[in-house]
Amino acid sequence: MRTLIWVLVILAVLALIVGAIVKVLAFLLWIAPILVAVAIALFVMNRSGNRQIP
Repeated sequence: MRTLIWVLVILAVLALIVGAIVKVLAFLLWIAPILVAVAIALFVMNRSGNRQIP
C-alpha cells in the first residue's frame, strides 16, 4: 500500500511538471511570431542605413 502511495505521488509530480512545460510552450508559441516580426523590422531598418524606405 505504501508503494502505491509513492507511485501516485511521483505520477502527480510528473503531471504537474508536464502541465507547466505545456503552458510555457503555449506562451512561447504566442511570443515567437511577435519577436520574429520585430527582428525583421529592425533588420530592414538597419539595412536601409537610416534612409527612408521607398
